[in-house]
Amino acid sequence: IAAGGHHACAVVSGGAVKCWGNNGYGQLGTSSTTTSSTTAISVNGLSGVTALSSDGNQATCALLPNGTATCWGDNSFGMLGTGTRASPSLPGSVSGLAGATAISVGGSSTCALLTDGTVQCWGGGSTNSPLVPATVGGLTSATAVSVGGDFTCVVLTNGTVQCWGDNLNGQSNGTFSLVPVAVAGIANVKTVSVGLDYACALLTNGSVECWGDNSSYQLGNGTRTTSATPVQVLGL
Repeated sequence: IAAGGHHACAVVSGGAVKCWGNNGYGQLGTSSTTTSSTTAISVNGLSGVTALSSDGNQATCALLPNGTATCWGDNSFGMLGTGTRASPSLPGSVSGLAGATAISVGGSSTCALLTDGTVQCWGGGSTNSPLVPATVGGLTSATAVSVGGDFTCVVLTNGTVQCWGDNLNGQSNGTFSLVPVAVAGIANVKTVSVGLDYACALLTNGSVECWGDNSSYQLGNGTRTTSATPVQVLGL
């Protein structure tokens, strides 16, 4: 299941997908961009889906067993990977993507993890942002990827984390970066989940550490102090 800002989608038996909620950007994957639904309805033409990801806005991407992906909904920032910024009301293939094992849709961009440990991303909203998948430089051993509001993090095979993008609240290790930079002070990471301006990592010992914005207590350490370095979530 994947929940977006105003809609949600789920993989059902056989790999079909059903969605419900608002449909102003075609995020329910039907031929309509006006009819919302209070119940789950089928997305046109999908089968064999292995994973879903939705952003905090109005887009969803589905991973297929052959390593490709298809996306639908809001495409204002090019995050659907179709080569345009048009918002389709039906799923469309991500152009040129192959060998994907995981996909993550963020607020304005999308990234896919490939079988060789590299990562490709697209979207972003600026005039020079790629509208089709482009390889992230310097990554060859990624095992997980998560895209947030304006930054992205990956887990590497050695259990460390690297992030890039916006750093207004320290979520990319204290520096705005156009390329991946290591998050200091964290190791033995299994997976990572990125929010709007903060990120959390699940460690191999079952604990969780978070960093970035903490104005709404999202770091879980009993304070509201923003932290550029990971802090442990209390009580887990």
